[in-house]
Amino acid sequence: MKTVAIDKSNADSLVDLIDEQIGDDSVIVLEVDTITAAISSAIAELKRHFDKLILFKGNLPVDSEGVDRLFGAGFHGIVIPASETVRPESDHAVEIFRRGFVIAELTGDESADVRTELLRRGIVPLPVDTATAQKSEFDFQYRLLAGDSKGLRLTDRFKLKFTIETINLRQKLMVTEIYESFESSSL
Repeated sequence: MKTVAIDKSNADSLVDLIDEQIGDDSVIVLEVDTITAAISSAIAELKRHFDKLILFKGNLPVDSEGVDRLFGAGFHGIVIPASETVRPESDHAVEIFRRGFVIAELTGDESADVRTELLRRGIVPLPVDTATAQKSEFDFQYRLLAGDSKGLRLTDRFKLKFTIETINLRQKLMVTEIYESFESSSL
């Protein structure tokens, strides 16, 4: 899983940058400091060019509205440090992004009980513990995060496409402001 750091300066050339650095991987991990209109536009452009999961990597936002903004910006999931998983916003992130699309980067000092608790809550722990991955409901996510897109079965490719399009549709239908709901209902 390769990470690409983006900011306002390289947001315009993000498609070329991703094409060079990510290649055939099924997952794009973007490290972003601030979500701006330019970053949201760059993510929309990535979605037009690639059928890949786009993950945000960084600290969990300080409130649930920040998590909603990440989802609204176009990210399909998030990668956070394990220390952030104790915050209530991590459970909100699982609700918004869905089970298996919130990933916790572990330090290696965590016990098997910590991994089990994260999995129970719908958070995928990394690095991958092969024994846990094979018997986990998140086996598909583990294969994607391993970066082995050439080894994906045909059914996995369909599942990836379906997952991406389902999340994209949820993002398009997401009401971020109450007035948007009134406008869309013609009230």
